[in-house]
Amino acid sequence: LTGRVEVEMLAFELDPGASRTYTGATVDRFAKKYGLSLAGAQERIDGISEMGRAAGLDFRYAETRYTNTFDAHRLTKLAQEKGDAELTDRLQERLYKAYFTDSLELADHEVLLQIALEEGLDEQEVKALLEKAGYSLSHSSKEDVAVEYCIMTGNYNLIEINQVLFRLDLQPLGY
Repeated sequence: LTGRVEVEMLAFELDPGASRTYTGATVDRFAKKYGLSLAGAQERIDGISEMGRAAGLDFRYAETRYTNTFDAHRLTKLAQEKGDAELTDRLQERLYKAYFTDSLELADHEVLLQIALEEGLDEQEVKALLEKAGYSLSHSSKEDVAVEYCIMTGNYNLIEINQVLFRLDLQPLGY
């Protein structure tokens, strides 16, 4: 399909409420989230891992250190804006490896910085991104969706944006 199909990876935050620090084993999280016994959770995890291995991946799902991945998504967006598809692909592959094979915490800014530098991103740009809220509108937040709507329709007037937020019974900006 090379040359006939273009694949674009899009950031999707599956669990906006995920902790920024590691809170426990994957099997325990699975059991709780899906209402399974520990044995049932382990069976599901083993099945997921086997699918990854069948696809040729070194997939160690049981060992993952589940944390919030929002900053990893923002880092991917930074790479995409460089206009270098190979850089973006390398970064995404490295982030997947960090999570699913190396069991690294993708909420850890030091981990993200190291990966970004290894893949060729600029240290100062990465640090600036991780220290600020760049690319941080989230479709999991009603406020962000409302602000994004205003921006997409060309409304940059803070007073008018706050009026929209107020009418939706949402927190105005700057309060």
